[in-house]
Amino acid sequence: MAHMLCSRCTFTCILVLGCLSTLACGSQPTVGSVRHFRRRRDAELDADAGTVARRRTTVAHAADGGASRSRIAEENARSGTSAWQLSRPARNHEVEGFASLTSAAAGEHVVLRVHVDHPKGVHWELYRTGHYQGLGGRFIASAPARMIVPQPPCAANPATGLVECVWDDAFDVQIELAWVSGQYFFKLIDEEGHDSYVPLIVREHDARAAVVFQSSIATWQAYNSFGGSNLYRNNLPPALGFKAKHADAVSFDRPYGCPAEDSQCVPGEGDFDLGERWMARWLENAAWISRTSRRST
Repeated sequence: MAHMLCSRCTFTCILVLGCLSTLACGSQPTVGSVRHFRRRRDAELDADAGTVARRRTTVAHAADGGASRSRIAEENARSGTSAWQLSRPARNHEVEGFASLTSAAAGEHVVLRVHVDHPKGVHWELYRTGHYQGLGGRFIASAPARMIVPQPPCAANPATGLVECVWDDAFDVQIELAWVSGQYFFKLIDEEGHDSYVPLIVREHDARAAVVFQSSIATWQAYNSFGGSNLYRNNLPPALGFKAKHADAVSFDRPYGCPAEDSQCVPGEGDFDLGERWMARWLENAAWISRTSRRST
């Protein structure tokens, strides 16, 4: 069991421009509240977009973070694209997957494990998130399609409620030195046009920057309901025999799923769009940031 989060309570705190927002244990947000937050967030970011450029020249940054700042600034000056967005979200498990690692550095290998609803060709495209002239991402790499077959159902542990997928390796990807530290998403695309995400943090071996951005992947996983359980809910079949109100443990060896009641969910994205994407865009536009994940710190 390589990737597992064991906890009865998970929370995340996000410090945004001096305002502390806390997601407390057991406070499962409703779909309506999430949508309201997204609409309000988008409006606030539009209003703040011009402020960032005016402030960036007056914000002092650590002397040893200058190199990271310049690299992030150079990266975001490159041509962005909106092609990172899903065109036909695979909300019915047409194509989905997860990575062998949640974060990796240059030279390391990441294995993608992919499931499809019937045998078909699948390829991936890799995008880095950031500001990029307001487009939100940049195309990094891609791989030719290969034939993928359906994988076995993900087993649920009757003692803990943990759901874990044991799937075959589909793609092996080596992290290149040129890939700048940041939040990346593999976009899995099947031959029918269905697509979904697999997230990955690319980190630096020796990160030096004025700001370190930590992705709250443990919280993403705590709320991930793929397979029927998370640390807040238990929707597993009664025949399994697990009677608790929520799982006692969750595994990173499974895709990020979409709740049936959320028609706007983005398959594979986790909770990145709930706030981290927009904080990352703001910080990358200011160009003083390095990346890590909660599992790496």
